[in-house]
Amino acid sequence: MFRFTSLLIAGCVGAMIASQAPEFMQQYKQRLGGAIDELATVVRHFDRDANSAGMDRASAIERYTRSGDSFFVRRGTSMQTTIDRWHDMSDHWRSISGASIFSRLPVFISGADSQLLKRTWNTYKPAIPTTLEGLAYSAAGFLVSHTIFGVILSLFRRRRPRYHAPRERYAEDRIRSRPRERAS
Repeated sequence: MFRFTSLLIAGCVGAMIASQAPEFMQQYKQRLGGAIDELATVVRHFDRDANSAGMDRASAIERYTRSGDSFFVRRGTSMQTTIDRWHDMSDHWRSISGASIFSRLPVFISGADSQLLKRTWNTYKPAIPTTLEGLAYSAAGFLVSHTIFGVILSLFRRRRPRYHAPRERYAEDRIRSRPRERAS
């Protein structure tokens, strides 16, 4: 009974922990979408200002970086960094959105923005998702933790010598001491 209960508890804890992966990815993806929207606004304003001066984005940044003023050079470099980050985040959002249930985790890990990831972790609120993805991760977590804990329990199981209970010995003695019936 102890083994069954322990394995059931371990499985449930594993399911609960594993279900947090899709929930964390969802909260990160929401933050990522918000960051993309804000960066898009900055880039759109920059493009509008460049167009009103008769330039495109690339020529406006080049003009900044070729300026003799160190402030404008740094501003041009900063704007290029902002545009690159916007592209990287947009690509990552599309990759996460297009990934299947179990390929989403590796895609998420491989392209996560470290600053955004840290901010997501700092405000993360655990929840148990009821989506198909959440249920799949929960089932996988249950099976993995149940199996691992079962192996650990089996390593520490005491080996008891086999013996017959007193009732069984008594029954065996009665069978042996019974007189045999004669065939008539």
